[in-house]
Amino acid sequence: MKIIFLDIDDVLYLKVYRELSATELQDIRLKLKEKYSPEAVDSLKERFLIAALNFTPLAIDYLKILCQEEDVKIVISSTWRLSNSLEQLQALFSMYELGDKIIGYTPDIYYYNRGQEIESWLIEHLDKIDAFLILDDDNWNISGHFLPRFVHCTQGFHFEKYFLEAQQILKTPLRGEESNVGRYFKAVEQSIASNRPILIRSFDIAEYRLINQCNQREFMVCLGKLIPQGPEDACSFTFESLDGSAILEILSFLDEHKININTLHFLNCYSDLGLVLKNWFQHVSDPLNIKITHRKPQFSNTLFEAIEGNNNLLVEFHYGESLFYELDLGLIIELERKKRINWFCYDGSSDKSQSSKFTYTQDGVQFFKRLPSRNPDDLLISSQPTNSLG
Repeated sequence: MKIIFLDIDDVLYLKVYRELSATELQDIRLKLKEKYSPEAVDSLKERFLIAALNFTPLAIDYLKILCQEEDVKIVISSTWRLSNSLEQLQALFSMYELGDKIIGYTPDIYYYNRGQEIESWLIEHLDKIDAFLILDDDNWNISGHFLPRFVHCTQGFHFEKYFLEAQQILKTPLRGEESNVGRYFKAVEQSIASNRPILIRSFDIAEYRLINQCNQREFMVCLGKLIPQGPEDACSFTFESLDGSAILEILSFLDEHKININTLHFLNCYSDLGLVLKNWFQHVSDPLNIKITHRKPQFSNTLFEAIEGNNNLLVEFHYGESLFYELDLGLIIELERKKRINWFCYDGSSDKSQSSKFTYTQDGVQFFKRLPSRNPDDLLISSQPTNSLG
């Protein structure tokens, strides 16, 4: 069975509609009662009935094409499920000959966390599922769980690009070599063979955990079988969209298995990197022979304290768009005096210009300013005994 997790507002229904007369609505209810119970139809709120009658035609056409295969079914993840029973949802979609395709809805257990709700439904029905697709106009923590299965239709599902992406996702099996997980581990092997960073992403972990009914530790055990563990082997890793606890668990696993790390990259990891580093440094014997690259960083006093506590670290900040962070001015000045940190901004060209950028306030609070740039935001932490990482 292939499942479409379907949001409705701003996916099918764009809140542009024509009013219907009382007579028209009554005729529609009578028609629905030919298949569905009078109780369900009579208690169906008028606003949902009118909204359903105003679904975007092309979006419905695309949805019907996706549902042409008999084994494709729909699970409602929209907030419409909170105000309508399963039978009422089926009645609404029956107006487009899709009523029989609606088989359920996700549980209401996590506020603003639709990714967790979808995962909960999947776990309960996993043995019956061959593939799944998520259609939603909001993220709701979906991308962190199931990015390769997610069509983020921010402008409604009536655009061909969203439809074509959805078609491809439904063709991607949940298990086997051609699944997302299968392709992921192939990519890891290729990265190791070509000495490129090994990518560890939140949604790869989530999908592996889902199909194997296991925790993150078991994912790392499987990954660890591919990673060279000899003292002469050094690996680079990229962590993407992981929270602090997940990062610490992975770093602990790598340390336990004596995996030699020469570079760590952090991408879209919005936890306090300083806190993560301080906790990690407390449990490893020699973490100073590595370089750390942090894109889209969140600067904090904890981060600078972690730098200060490790004398062999040299830091370069590479910054872009204008944002402000409150930092400890005295600590930053001391680190600059010791030549422990260098600042670089991009002026729009490919060349880097070195420059310390501060705005001082009367109460001594310092704001670090990142300037407009077409380049990624980078924070580099390295044990290299040079004044520049190049």
